[in-house]
Amino acid sequence: DYIIKGGEVILIDEFTGRMMQGRRLSEGLHQAIEAKEGVEIQPENQTLASVTIQNYFRLYGKLSGMTGTAATEAQEFADIYKME
Repeated sequence: DYIIKGGEVILIDEFTGRMMQGRRLSEGLHQAIEAKEGVEIQPENQTLASVTIQNYFRLYGKLSGMTGTAATEAQEFADIYKME
């Protein structure tokens, strides 16, 4: 989903309904929507680097958080994050 605001195509998060400012679809899809909606076509973004969530968390010596469903993911926490 998306909206047109200020002459731009802005994506809408399907779960929260919030606007995702600065996020763009890849492979020319965002430009196709811009053309369809008659707004200025912006160049495609280029990803220069990426990191998985798991590797991002490994950059830190300590992690904290809260969830009511940690028990169902206990094995992932132990295997990937070395947490008990």
